[in-house]
Amino acid sequence: MGTIDISYYNLFIGLLLLAIPFFYLWKFKTGLLKPAVIGTLRMIIQLFFIGMYLKYLFLWNNPWINFLWVIIMVFVAGQTALVRTQLKRSVLLIPITVGFLCSVVLVGIYFIGIVLQLDNIFSAQYFIPIFGILMGNMLSSNVIALNTYYSGLKREQQLYR
Repeated sequence: MGTIDISYYNLFIGLLLLAIPFFYLWKFKTGLLKPAVIGTLRMIIQLFFIGMYLKYLFLWNNPWINFLWVIIMVFVAGQTALVRTQLKRSVLLIPITVGFLCSVVLVGIYFIGIVLQLDNIFSAQYFIPIFGILMGNMLSSNVIALNTYYSGLKREQQLYR
């Protein structure tokens, strides 16, 4: 299956769908129109850059580069989890990052190797998107889990003294 190129015109047509919520944000003066427009522009710029580097990752299709990219994604996810939870980076960065790495590698390799049964489990076409999806979902879950765990510790700190 090949790639599908989207023309700028079709991209614009797709973005027209945002006119509906933008109109209601403006009409009801929610104060959310400016953040929504800024968020949309940020999304477009980020997706442009993601497309640029994924183009080269898929073109090179090198297992070492692919795994290095996963390491970068894991490190960024660890940083992001700590920023979102406002926990101490110096203490928790390594354990959280190692936890992310072990989880994403085990689940990703299981899915690509056993479920999909690909000959080359490090093929960039599958490896990068699947590991990226796993990281995104794990990040959300881990932020919720860390917040719940540490707020419970704080709330019940007398039990742990």
